[in-house]
Amino acid sequence: MMQKLVAILIGLALSAPAVAEPLVEGRVRLASGQLAVAAQVLLFDLTDLRRGPVARATTGAEGHFALASLGGPALPQGFALGQNYPNPFNPSTIIPYQLPVVARVRLEVFNVLGQRVATLVEGERSAGFHSAVWDATNAAGQAVAAGVYIYRLTAGGKQHTRRMVLIDGQAGVAAGAVPAATFPTVAVDRPYGLAVVGAGLATYVDADFRVGTVPVEIVVETLDSAPRAKGLTGGILGDVNADGQVDLADALAVALYLIDSSITPPNNGDISLGDVDADGELTTTDVLLLAAYSANPSDPSLPTGIGQAVGGGNLVAGALRRLTDESMWGFSPSWSPDGRHIAFISHRDDHDGNWDIYVMGSDGSDLTRLTDDPADDFSPSWSPDG
Repeated sequence: MMQKLVAILIGLALSAPAVAEPLVEGRVRLASGQLAVAAQVLLFDLTDLRRGPVARATTGAEGHFALASLGGPALPQGFALGQNYPNPFNPSTIIPYQLPVVARVRLEVFNVLGQRVATLVEGERSAGFHSAVWDATNAAGQAVAAGVYIYRLTAGGKQHTRRMVLIDGQAGVAAGAVPAATFPTVAVDRPYGLAVVGAGLATYVDADFRVGTVPVEIVVETLDSAPRAKGLTGGILGDVNADGQVDLADALAVALYLIDSSITPPNNGDISLGDVDADGELTTTDVLLLAAYSANPSDPSLPTGIGQAVGGGNLVAGALRRLTDESMWGFSPSWSPDGRHIAFISHRDDHDGNWDIYVMGSDGSDLTRLTDDPADDFSPSWSPDG
């Protein structure tokens, strides 16, 4: 009897006892030659980016990974506990884990004081990819408070732990419920998006990846050795990966950010340039708009400005404008993430030359002095949330 295949929200295939010919397998190594261990390899369907990765795997001790085949998922190379999705979350989240062999599994959730809140899995599980859902309730079914929680996988004689953040204490969906879907059908005659992310790794994105059965070798950079973005401010609206153009690679970079906001864009680019609909936040809509632009840049239904030069979030006007009119110098302008404000330094109110930080609207209005102290203040920059 053919086993039923189930996928979690992001397309991670669940358990299957038989080893299948992998659709994509290979090795990930660093440019220095070292093997990349515990890196995440994700495969995206470029025709439907809104559903997230259609397959994913974690590299083992030898840097090896194997993604699912047309007939079913390949067995994982080792015990691993994946990052929950979404994270932060409300009201529920999915916790993926993988087993290379049949093993007794215990998956628990603890608060920051080390007190066990809930046990999500307890018992023997088959080799393969699995997931559990936590609905932000304790063992008694009561909703827990917002905050940081620790989840721990005990399997194969080892323990693996990760952290997750609940941003609201509301109860969610029923515990243990996993969204069901058929395993995605993957064609070998069209390109897919492939991404590799991991701690200390520069994000790797290939927006023209061809699937197959021949092992591949992927070379990634570390964050220290990765090339830096050429411009510290400004750029091109939609050019998230700082390569001077707007294409599917940028759409994939934003899709990765939606999965995990700690992921740095390729080339240490500016993720804020992905807000192409100018609503002040990065969403699936921005991903789809970037994908649409890459297919037809002249599409009249697209928001204006994609592919054009920007200054920290605002389109550069055709004519030069003077934003300040003061006899004292102003230096180090820094745009807010939403492009509505500019912070800079000046000594306009202290003719003895003491530098303070000011902020004003993007049109030069509403000038406000933020600091007023005896010491000089320099180099203002904005937090990611403004």
